[in-house]
Amino acid sequence: MVRILCLVLLIVSSNAQAKSLRIAGIEGGPHFLYDANSPRPGGLVPQFVDQFIAPALKAKYNMNIEWHQAPTARLLKELEVGELDVLCFLIVTPERQKLYGYAKEPFISGQPSMIVRKGFVKGNEVSDYSAFKNKMISMMAGVLIPPFIEENKISLYPLTGYSVSDRTLSLLANGRIDGIFIHLHQVAEYMVLNNNMSDSLKVVRLPGPEFKIYPAFHKNLSPDLVNFLDQTFTKNREEYLRLMKK
Repeated sequence: MVRILCLVLLIVSSNAQAKSLRIAGIEGGPHFLYDANSPRPGGLVPQFVDQFIAPALKAKYNMNIEWHQAPTARLLKELEVGELDVLCFLIVTPERQKLYGYAKEPFISGQPSMIVRKGFVKGNEVSDYSAFKNKMISMMAGVLIPPFIEENKISLYPLTGYSVSDRTLSLLANGRIDGIFIHLHQVAEYMVLNNNMSDSLKVVRLPGPEFKIYPAFHKNLSPDLVNFLDQTFTKNREEYLRLMKK
């Protein structure tokens, strides 16, 4: 009888423990900064999640946050097969819509941009890509590659792993690459300013439509939970934009 009672108490105790929402982000400042010595990433998204998502999630669902860190291709696969619940952030494509769910509204929209050495081009905006033709630029491995890269015979220097932002800016400053493509100008400006490189580098906005990034969800995640996360991200979006301006 005592054994049965203990077993029942153990089952009840296990069920009472909070489940975890498995969340990750594509490595790159300022959103996510991976730390090889820690299971938890740095960057603005973890700060934002700690302040706005985690408390609301705990209060409503008794769930904790479980952070994942991995190369982009692996995170995309984890999201597809259900080993990851939320990925911050993705651009919507027809192919990706077949694999993942998305928030109803974009979390951030911005102009495509290139970080370059000062003097590489005049001004802070270009009307075409001629300055980058046959040049070498860097991008995060696994992210969406825009068509102008191939159209202008631009060589790619893909980067992955830890401290991507710092390493990429160093490659540019030292002349090993000619630019760093960033989908959102706000991110590019944050990288230059917060790495104290405004004297040697600048952000150039590129032609074309804005890119929009969204929180992405595993397709089989509870609709109620997806709706809650969608609303919580959207409700606090301005707070995130304020973090980016600090």
